Amino acid sequence: MYQSALKMGTPACIVNPVTMVIFDLFSIKFTHTFNPLDATISQYALGPTGWLEKTGILLVALAFILLGMNLLSNRKKSELPVNTICAIMFLVVGAGFIMVILFNVDTTNGISSFHGFMHMFAAIATSLIFPIACLLLSFDLANNHKRNSLAVYTALTGLIGFGAVMWIAFPSNRVAWIGLSERTLAGLNLMWLIFIAPKIIKISNEIQ
Repeated sequence: MYQSALKMGTPACIVNPVTMVIFDLFSIKFTHTFNPLDATISQYALGPTGWLEKTGILLVALAFILLGMNLLSNRKKSELPVNTICAIMFLVVGAGFIMVILFNVDTTNGISSFHGFMHMFAAIATSLIFPIACLLLSFDLANNHKRNSLAVYTALTGLIGFGAVMWIAFPSNRVAWIGLSERTLAGLNLMWLIFIAPKIIKISNEIQ
């Protein structure tokens, strides 16, 4: 059963993010109380079609968990401990997305409840851990010149993601169109999950 779950890693990394994007678009289309330029995905998750957003997030969480499981299952074959570290970080990212679902964002500005605090903590932690994992993984990929393109793409994803999160996280930096900014950053991360993660799984399985 465990091996069967591992085999679902590659298709999950491709199909699940695409499904999340589709669900988000449907949620935007059928929810007229929010403006997608200003409202975040978490805010849409509170609306009448919030189950679409939460299902999409859950699918992405599953993809990250399966990615982490694949890397972790091959940790003994890796020459460096980077795969193990990144595997654990991807598992934490998956768990973070699940926490985002379980704890709703506060409807008021700022944090006014325990649920809101846990949601914000999970969202920020997930947004930081993913780019850091990408940066670590890019160094490992760069050790093989045949994987330079993967290393560069992964490093750029990590640098842009980390920089964007640090900029948005500062209260003094009021980001216009936070909904659009969040979806743009999420899109960048999902592109990595779709195009790079399956190759990472394949490389991990090929290491002897």
